[in-house]
Amino acid sequence: MEEYDLLHGQEVKTEVQKEHREWPVGNLAEESVNRLRSVQVQVSQHRTLDVVHLMRAWRAHVEKLGRDMLLPDTDMSVWGAYDLIAAYIIRDFLDSALEKLPVDERTKMKALLAEVDGKFIRETENDGNGRAARLDERNLARCGWWWARIPIRGPVRDDLITLTGGLGSAT
Repeated sequence: MEEYDLLHGQEVKTEVQKEHREWPVGNLAEESVNRLRSVQVQVSQHRTLDVVHLMRAWRAHVEKLGRDMLLPDTDMSVWGAYDLIAAYIIRDFLDSALEKLPVDERTKMKALLAEVDGKFIRETENDGNGRAARLDERNLARCGWWWARIPIRGPVRDDLITLTGGLGSAT
């Protein structure tokens, strides 16, 4: 097991395969890994996270959101709309951290990130109503593309729609 100490100092334990523990740095030179670990973003008053941690956190959140899509809303382990917002905030921090990397490193990380973002895109759809942004009182026009996505099904989707004014199409 690996522990992710994410944004609020809470420990979230999850089963992590060996390939996930090494991702995204498994095949990188030590010098590159050190650079990735040196680029940090302030995520709270007393906490910073580096690119590696943020990439792993985003991946873990996307995977959890995907697993939850198939579960009933009565399952006490499923996440809700505010967990989706937390995932989006992690992606915001990751985007900010990537911009601080040298171009060659940024290109490598974005290539690895494309796999995770692709999974997220496949499991979500466009939300023309910007529900997550509205719930978090953000201007959608100033948000990353992920803020305009909503899971295609499942408890997170249902919770987000309920909290933002009722049932209906996301588009």
